[in-house]
Amino acid sequence: MNLPMRCSDCAVAASCPAKGASPLIISGAQHLCEIVGGYGREPVDPAILSPESAARAAQHGPCLTIAEVPEVDGGVVRYKVVKVFSQPVRAAREKNAPVTSSNVAVRSHK
Repeated sequence: MNLPMRCSDCAVAASCPAKGASPLIISGAQHLCEIVGGYGREPVDPAILSPESAARAAQHGPCLTIAEVPEVDGGVVRYKVVKVFSQPVRAAREKNAPVTSSNVAVRSHK
């Protein structure tokens, strides 16, 4: 599921190579970026990154967000796929969440 997003509201806009591209307004219609599959929450394995992507990951953060960014090509709006590296993006409710049984290591007692 894609998440329509304006740059002004985007959690990874600071490190996005297409910063400021959304919304793209053509003939009164707004075209927004689409965050594909949600924001990056887990680090990407550096072994699978190209040298360019590895450099951006080292600069901005290890987590990858994929965005489809609107652009005008020959008078037609097309979407370009952009890789955005950032620190993990967590929802506000996750940042201060209490300890739950799902994040506690269980030990057996003998």
